[in-house]
This record gives sequence, structure tokens and C-alpha cells, in this order.
Amino acid sequence: MRIKKLVSVLLAILMLVSIFSNVSLASPSVSLKVLYSNDGAGPNSNQMVSNFKLQNSGASDIDLSKIAIRYYFTRDDNKALKFSAKNVGLGVISATLNDFLPVTDKANKYIEIKLSSGILSPVGSRKPKQSEITIQSIVTKIDMSKFNQSNDYSYIGPVPVYKENPNIAVFESGKLIYGTIPSGVKPTQIATPPVTTSPVTTPPVPTPTLSSKGEVYLTLDKTTAAVGDIIIATLNVKDFFAISGYEANIKYDPAVLQPVYSDGIPYDQTSVPEVGTLLRQKYNAIDIAANNLSEGILTFGRSYLFRAGYKNSGVAENTGSLAVISFKVLKASTTMIKLVNSPALTGAIDGTMIFDWDGIQLSKYNVTQAPAINICQLPTLTPTITPTITPTI
Repeated sequence: MRIKKLVSVLLAILMLVSIFSNVSLASPSVSLKVLYSNDGAGPNSNQMVSNFKLQNSGASDIDLSKIAIRYYFTRDDNKALKFSAKNVGLGVISATLNDFLPVTDKANKYIEIKLSSGILSPVGSRKPKQSEITIQSIVTKIDMSKFNQSNDYSYIGPVPVYKENPNIAVFESGKLIYGTIPSGVKPTQIATPPVTTSPVTTPPVPTPTLSSKGEVYLTLDKTTAAVGDIIIATLNVKDFFAISGYEANIKYDPAVLQPVYSDGIPYDQTSVPEVGTLLRQKYNAIDIAANNLSEGILTFGRSYLFRAGYKNSGVAENTGSLAVISFKVLKASTTMIKLVNSPALTGAIDGTMIFDWDGIQLSKYNVTQAPAINICQLPTLTPTITPTITPTI
């Protein structure tokens, strides 16, 4: 009898260890607010959309490299899954696909999303600090067949506008600080160690593209300047049908030019350009940036998240400016501010990516670069001495 009781206790312990392996529970964080949207997607869709908005409502900074988001679902078949992220407010995104064990009626898999770096500052912080970021992610099957999300733990129905979702879990340094993990383990299930698949790249497959007759072009307010001057570069578009977002990568010489805001504050690695005439409406626009100032690289973008509302409005944005960047002149030289390709921009055209209001990346448009800039030192002024004339008496 004692042996049977001991075996029962050991089995119960093993099951609890399996459920909570690598998970440490803690009281919910009062500073990190997490909102969720899936763009209003129904349960039968060929995309598993998961958008997350993180807000710092506390009084101190949050290190995003310690944050992990888990979305739990039931895998319908053995078809390979692909993950892509369209918008990241800070840092570089990575994702892993993991087995959830013991399985439940609502979950046998979860995708864990992490950021490589970034600081989320308290609400009210001044630019270039950020108190809110949004991650827009999509999981698809390799053959683009549909998911059945009706039996997925983290799917709570169509959510077109951001709101709370208690069925996602957010961890900070391994401690659960928001949401819940699946429960309801059946007694017949056998506890086995969880298995993690290989990391999923971002994005693993090219985004579908459509040809466009539009043009992207970079203009400067001056091509001749002196040390200490400000040069304003503007990223423009024209003749597109309907733009809902963009990404761009600009290269400049950091020994000659320094990117600054219009009030003179220098950029940092997360600074985003000032907004142009487009993408200013009420469709949940989000900015992204991952700059390398020591190398003279600005990588940034802006996109509407509520594309359905934008498209339903029937008012397309197609011609105007996307971003405005000021550069302070540091020394005399001949230099350029150029749009260049980057490994971070998949399928870019001369350092640019343009998306229509269906979220589809456009192709075959023209890109026009800005002209060269000639910078000189301020001229040395020689004072003119006017001779004093003594009147002759």
C-alpha cells in the first residue's frame, strides 16, 4: 500500500514539474501592460495573426531583452510552420516554436517571441525614448492552407482593436508576469520533457509582392552647406495606389553628418524620423527603428496596423512624404545620404520596402537617390579697416 501511495505521489510531482518546467510564477507586473489584436481574423484563416502592444505604465525602465511572449495553440497537422514579423518597435525579433507538454485540449504548441534589446521607458518619456512598442507577427503553413483556431488556447475570437487577452503569457527573466498558461491536464497523459524546434527566422519566406508603377525618392533642402549647418532629408513617394506602410535603410558618413531631431536632439539607436505628410491617420500607426550610428546606418519604418479600417475608408494615401530627417554638418567634405539595401530588409528595392493596404509588399517601383552634398568650412572673414582721416586745417 505504501509503495502504491509513493508511486502516486511521484507521478503527481512529475506531472507538475512537466507543466511548470522552465516557468516561475510571480505576481502580475503592475508596470508592463500587454494588449493583443489579431486584425479581426476569424477562426478559419491561412494566417495565425498575433499582434502585441507593450506599454510601460510604471515609473522605471523595462529591459525588453528579458521579456518573452508565449502564444499557445493546437497544431492541426504536421505541415511546416513559418513565422514572420512585420513590425518591431525596438530591438531585433526572434521566435522559437515549442512543444507544450503535457498537451491539453487547447494547446500542444506555443510560439515564443523575444526581442534582442531595447528599453521601454515610462509613459510620458520624451523622444527618442519609447514607452510603447507593437509587435505584429504572423504564422503560416508552408502550403498556405488554413488553420482551425477555434480550439487554440490563445485565440479568443476576432479582435480587430487592441484589448486584453488573458490567454497569452508574458515572462520576465523566466517569471510569469502577465496572462496564464494552459491547464486541464488529463490523468491519462504521460509527462515527457518538452522539445524545442530549431529557431524560426524572420521572415522565413518572401512576402508576396505586387508590381507597382510608383516611385520612392530622397530629396535634400540643400546640396551646398557649411560646417554647423542643418541639412534636411525627406523620403518621398508618388504615384502609388494605396500605401499602408514602409521600411527604409539610409547610409551616411557619421564623420561628416549627425542625424538630429528638428529641436537639435541627436538620434540614438531607437530614434525614428519625424513623420511626413503620409501615414498620420487614426489607423494605429506604429514606428520602428534599429539604427547603427557608429556605422552611419538608419533603419526605420512606419505602418498602419488597422489596415482593414484604412481600406474600408476608401481614402488611399499614395503621394507625399514618409519621413523627415535632419542632419547636422560636422566637417567639410563631399558626401552623400543614400538609400541602400540591408539584410534586415527582405526583398528591398534600393533600401526601401513599400506595403499596400492589404499588407502586401510592392515591387518593381523606381527609387531615385539624392544628389551629392558639398560641404565647406565657414569662410574666414578679414576685418576691413577704415583709415581715420585727420582733417587739414
